[in-house]
Amino acid sequence: MHKTQKPRLRIYEFENEVAVTMMKLLMLSIWLVVMPTLVGCLWTRRMKGYSGNVLQAFFYGLFSLFALFELLAIPMVFLKRSLTLLSFSWVVLTGILALISIVKNKSFAKEREWLKGCRHKMTAVLAVAIICIGCQAAYVTVEEHVDEDDAFYLATSTTAVEKDSLYRYSPYTGKEYKKLPARYVLAAWPLFLAVLSKLSSLHPAVLAHSVLPGYMVLLAYLIYALIAARLYPGEKKKQALFLLFAVILLSFSGFSRYSAGTFLFVRSWQGKAVLAGVGLPALCYSAWCAMKEEQSLAWFGLICTVTAACMFTSMGVALSLILVGSGGLVWTLSRKNWKCLFAVGFSCFPALVVGVVYVFLR
Repeated sequence: MHKTQKPRLRIYEFENEVAVTMMKLLMLSIWLVVMPTLVGCLWTRRMKGYSGNVLQAFFYGLFSLFALFELLAIPMVFLKRSLTLLSFSWVVLTGILALISIVKNKSFAKEREWLKGCRHKMTAVLAVAIICIGCQAAYVTVEEHVDEDDAFYLATSTTAVEKDSLYRYSPYTGKEYKKLPARYVLAAWPLFLAVLSKLSSLHPAVLAHSVLPGYMVLLAYLIYALIAARLYPGEKKKQALFLLFAVILLSFSGFSRYSAGTFLFVRSWQGKAVLAGVGLPALCYSAWCAMKEEQSLAWFGLICTVTAACMFTSMGVALSLILVGSGGLVWTLSRKNWKCLFAVGFSCFPALVVGVVYVFLR
């Protein structure tokens, strides 16, 4: 009798553990997928020519929530507030924006129509690209890479959760900082990981090594798909070929430890890798949309993307200024539209502010 009870007990414990893990992942998907899409629909519904593209709504919603988090995190770090307060503030504001979106959009008719039409957009090339992307996302989820930089980045997230603090204690020694680390304190990405850990009850190490890598791979290709739709509007075959070419290009980008593909596949949970694999393509897409459409909401999306780039890493400040600034200058000279240059300068304002604060902290 005793022998037959042990296997049953183990099976029960295993099933219970799986159920708990699934609940944690479900909670995480709410904040990384559902909420961004709802918030994004709030902005895109007012854009001219918006056809209900859910991927576009998700993109704008996610980067606007990144920007919101950065705007909340920086003053709270200097005021020495707690991680709990930061989590609560971000969750409440995100919930309010999502609720407004639900009220304003009501039935989400355009989005439902777009989703119904997705099955007609499938081609053989696109199916191959999707399978390859799925395999890459699964591989980086199952396989674990241990990086030396985790001693700071991941330890910062863990310290924030354990101490309920924001860049207040050194992850190396556990002692309180006498002076805030200027190089890291303005980039809130480790704190964002800590907030996700708090919301999902997943340990930051599990979240960083087992969940975020696959998510970041899918997010990167989603941005490339949006770029393909901009390059070849209405041409399904060319869009699919572009996405497949991006898959091949990134798959064979291991020629350097500093390539975008290496950062994306090897250590995508770190802020600088998020900037390389996701942030820079997102800046290109947002800048193109803003300059092409010249709509106030598209410019707002670019501002959010620039702010998110600053949130990922301090290098996002310089690279966003260079990328958006040079792109805006070329666009202005080619179209002779000087109003665009002023809009580009205003879009870069968050990066300029963060850069000035960084100089004073040094």
